[in-house]
Amino acid sequence: EFTVGNIYQLDVHFTTRYDRIYLGACANSRSKYLYRLLEVDGVLIGPFQMGHAQQLRKVTRISETQFHVEVLGAVQFACLVEPDAVPLPPPPPPP
Repeated sequence: EFTVGNIYQLDVHFTTRYDRIYLGACANSRSKYLYRLLEVDGVLIGPFQMGHAQQLRKVTRISETQFHVEVLGAVQFACLVEPDAVPLPPPPPPP
């Protein structure tokens, strides 16, 4: 099963965990939270921003709290599109 959506709009505490994740565009340097989307023994492959450079990483979840990160090399990908801030809906009228 494939899931399509904006990676920056996922709530990693209330979403499914995956055995494989491929990022087709570069995640920003604050995106290490994506590791938590992996099942134990799951693998994430994708480019991550590191300062002014990008690294292609293979991340394997070893346990609930441990990850093995292997840097596969320097790459140059387009960046993931971060969504615009969405205004909160107005509160419902009083009964």
